[in-house]
Amino acid sequence: MKKKLILFPVFALTLILSSCGGESWSSILSSSDTYSYYSTSEEINSEDYGLADQVEDGEILHAWNWKISEIERLLPQIAAAGFSTIQTSPMQPQKDYLGEQTWTESWWKLYQPLGFSIATKNHSLGTKDDLISLCEKADEYGIKIIVDVVANHLAGGTPTSFHQDVEEYERDIYQRELLHKPGSYTNDSSTRATVRGSLGEYPDLQTEDTFVQERVLSLLKEYIDCGVDGFRFDAAKHIETPSDGEYASSFWPTVIDGAKTYYSGKEEDELYVYGEILNNVGGQSEKRSVTYYTPYMDFTETNASTYVRNNAVAGIYTNLAKEDILTYEGVTSDNVLLWAESHDTYANDVHETTNISQADIDRAYAVLASRNDFPVLYFARPSEGATLGSVSTYAWQSEAISEINRFHNQFIGCENHLSSSADGSIFLNEKDNNGDYGAVLVLTPEEGVTNTEVSLPVTLLEDGTYIDQISGNEFEVKSGVLTGEVGETGIVTLFEPKVVDIPVITVSNDGSMPSYDPIPVHIEVRNAESSYYQIDAGEEISFSGETDVTLGEEISSGRIHLRVVAENEAKKVVQEYTYTKRDPNHLEIEVVNIDNEYINNRALYAWVWKSGSDGRWVSGTKGENSFRFAVTRDDTHFLLASFPNGMEVSGTEDVWDECISQTSDVAIGGSSMFDAQSFTWRAPL
Repeated sequence: MKKKLILFPVFALTLILSSCGGESWSSILSSSDTYSYYSTSEEINSEDYGLADQVEDGEILHAWNWKISEIERLLPQIAAAGFSTIQTSPMQPQKDYLGEQTWTESWWKLYQPLGFSIATKNHSLGTKDDLISLCEKADEYGIKIIVDVVANHLAGGTPTSFHQDVEEYERDIYQRELLHKPGSYTNDSSTRATVRGSLGEYPDLQTEDTFVQERVLSLLKEYIDCGVDGFRFDAAKHIETPSDGEYASSFWPTVIDGAKTYYSGKEEDELYVYGEILNNVGGQSEKRSVTYYTPYMDFTETNASTYVRNNAVAGIYTNLAKEDILTYEGVTSDNVLLWAESHDTYANDVHETTNISQADIDRAYAVLASRNDFPVLYFARPSEGATLGSVSTYAWQSEAISEINRFHNQFIGCENHLSSSADGSIFLNEKDNNGDYGAVLVLTPEEGVTNTEVSLPVTLLEDGTYIDQISGNEFEVKSGVLTGEVGETGIVTLFEPKVVDIPVITVSNDGSMPSYDPIPVHIEVRNAESSYYQIDAGEEISFSGETDVTLGEEISSGRIHLRVVAENEAKKVVQEYTYTKRDPNHLEIEVVNIDNEYINNRALYAWVWKSGSDGRWVSGTKGENSFRFAVTRDDTHFLLASFPNGMEVSGTEDVWDECISQTSDVAIGGSSMFDAQSFTWRAPL
């Protein structure tokens, strides 16, 4: 059979269901396009959260592929979790916007941008207006926003040609063909192979060209005008430096120094910039050095990050209890950013960390975040099958991560006192902030063990009793020996917090994915004196700590609204969610606002399939500017195809030669209704 689909870079279908803010419970119940919001009863006071003032002093939440509006909605929770900075995915015009799709299908499209501007339409994560709104709101919480920037390449057709839609955004670059030819794939063997080769099917830009440099700088200035405080440069090692001999260029001084100067004219702080350098700096035959980059930016010390993670996963902490864990010559902790996990280790083809448990990743993060000498990035893993733009998981909000961040923030600038137990099974970092003592312990607990007794010498903590802010367990220091029980996370934070305890609400399912079955939701609340939940504005049901609810048991389909309220003396926090339940016995998709040409003059069919499986033709019912057809609960995608009027197709017939036009494919996602108002139909290959 011929290919049923070509991915077109056009706006094909818009999912009607989207997320936005809300003001009241009644507005939630009357609004079909809202699924959650967060509010507090008090005015925002950024000092309540005790966040770091500078990006490099705090910790970074990598809100990978989250909608910009979702990041804004979650700002109070992110601040309460102790993250001083949020990193977004690229916001440049997106290749092949196809409406709602899963992140596994589409995340890479954000790294094949069409140009050097901020998207104003057809972007999975939002638009420039959304980013402006986020930056304004983030300032109220004292949170910095940094954005991922793709400057090494633009969207490709082949390694030596741009995608046709690049011309709309970068006419001069497209028409002048400012890319490296003849194309060769990048590798680390030489400087030329590192900075002149193409990454896969992405044509390598002529970053040495001054026009390209000015276009990238223009993008950074546009971001800064929106309120952005820093940048992560994707594939930074594949862009040459002034030290690269015959391949040298002024790209980095032009772009970075220009952006920093522009930022300093608007803000008192310094612009934060780091670059992605994976595994090594490349150019091995010429012995390229990472110090070529450090005059302009920090960089990802991936070797040290991997070293820490591997040791933490193995439960061997001796090697982590040393001051210098960096692997590159000529750099200090002031030059690096580390992580326990990144989107590259999680989502790329190698899947380096995909099968490592979140608990192991969190312990590695705790080791890194206990230190004060470099910023650490926390990658928010997406759940399998989640749509691009959804939050989907909330490990970043867990008590262990929140408390390790609060510890870090309280002891900014305080010297590390690192040690490990005699057998290397326990990591210890002690801190002294002018007589305010604290410590972090990390160990890998045995499976099924709730509490692990420990006893180890300390060098800094004074005799007395200390409380673990994660488990609530008491630890005692007597005659230089610390004893106590480590909770099930394997992470201990011993300190007395100096900031207000803000109620935190976490749900196991945020309503971002529809369900055909009753929907179980686990609700956890902490730092609250009272809490309750409501279902569809019904009875207020009080609970303490955590509880389980099942939604939608009494209905076959529809929306179910959940409200959770938690309160203490300082704050009242409200979170509200909308869940979609579908009827497995009545599965229909309706596409509305279809042009008359396709309704009146064509035979219209849907090609329906489950991701990774073969598809089938589905006939439907044409209405006035609408088309309705049935799917099964296993189906994940569809496209519409038009044929000569009166033609009949069925099953898996190979009739693509007869097809007049088709849409791109769209994920069935969280709604049963799709708007075709912006359809662009193309002839299939």
